[in-house]
Amino acid sequence: MTVGRLGTPLPSDVVSARVDRKTVAGNPYDMEDDEEQRDPVCDAFERLLLQLDIDVNGHIPSQAEVTRIGRDEGVTGRIHVWDGRGLRRRIRDLQAAARSEPIRLDCHCAPLRCHADSLAVLCEPCEGGP
Repeated sequence: MTVGRLGTPLPSDVVSARVDRKTVAGNPYDMEDDEEQRDPVCDAFERLLLQLDIDVNGHIPSQAEVTRIGRDEGVTGRIHVWDGRGLRRRIRDLQAAARSEPIRLDCHCAPLRCHADSLAVLCEPCEGGP
C-alpha cells in the first residue's frame, strides 16, 4: 500500500483508491490552507484511527470524540462530520483488495505529509483478517 497524489500517473499494475475529503476516507480535520496545521491535522487523524476499532462491532468514535481529539492535537480549523462506520467498511475493503493487487491511496497532499500515510498503515492486509 502506497500513497500518491491525485491525478498523477500510476504504474500499470497499481490501482488508485481516492481518499480525499470527497470520500468517506477523507480527513475530517481541515487545514484551511494553513501549512502550520498540517502536523496537527495529520496527528489528530492518526490518533482518531487508533480509537477506531475496525472489527464489525468495534468502537467507533462519536463526533464529540472526533472534535475533542482534534482540539487536543491543536487543530484550529473546521472539523467536518465524520462517518466512522463508512470508514471502517472502506478500510476493510481496502485490506481485502490489497491481498490481490497493489493499491495507491490518492489524496491532494502527497508528497507532503498526508492523512493517507496513516491510513495506508491501517489498510495493509492483516493475516487472517477480513
